[in-house]
Amino acid sequence: MKPTYHVLERLALAFLLTATVVRAEWTFETNFNDDIPAGTEVYGTTVVEWIDDDGEDGVLQLTVTEASQNGSWIVDDFSEGQTVGEFEASFRMLMGGNTSADPADGMSFSFGRNIPDNTFNPAENGAGDGLRVAFDSWDNGGGEAPAIEIFIGGTSRAIAHFEGSRRLAPADAYVIDPETDEPADLFTGEEFVDVEVSLKGGKLNLAYKGLKIFTDLELDFKPVAGARFAFGARTGGANNNHWIDDVAI
Repeated sequence: MKPTYHVLERLALAFLLTATVVRAEWTFETNFNDDIPAGTEVYGTTVVEWIDDDGEDGVLQLTVTEASQNGSWIVDDFSEGQTVGEFEASFRMLMGGNTSADPADGMSFSFGRNIPDNTFNPAENGAGDGLRVAFDSWDNGGGEAPAIEIFIGGTSRAIAHFEGSRRLAPADAYVIDPETDEPADLFTGEEFVDVEVSLKGGKLNLAYKGLKIFTDLELDFKPVAGARFAFGARTGGANNNHWIDDVAI
């Protein structure tokens, strides 16, 4: 027996209703082995360098251990203009090797609109009107660094202090190294470490060097269309390497 017109109509409607709740997913990945990937731009001192003898293992160097550097890398919107309110990102990061007395100034990871096609100032605080994850290594006098600080736009929402920070915050604001029971070191030396960022349901989760820095941190983040991802870093009179690799969003 053939289905009637009304049965077919109900089946079609059910399909449409089901289709509206399917979440689209967009992905971006690069290991920089083929230089700067398509759909991205670099500014300032940012370059890809190959760190093996065969010229096959590329890394993105935002700054090296020289004074007065400022570099950024921007990933264009790869969601086809859709509204995005959730994402997961992972990358490997190196922040170390400084040749000055103290490392400076830091680096950042940003997601939002109004990210300039340029370097950022200050680069360690990120850019745009959305989420900014600041890896701040230089204390400008407010006891704010070394630390990882979370911003929405230019407004600070949370901060986690590391070894060397002046103790202007409650003890539970410090990231503790489980092996020493002392404040953890923000810096990575000459090694890359894993970074994982997740923003879902308005809550941020951040893991760094295998440590859970923020868990289910409530943020007033509103979904946006046309947002971009960006990395930035700078040095001043003091310096540091700020490198990234193996980015997956």
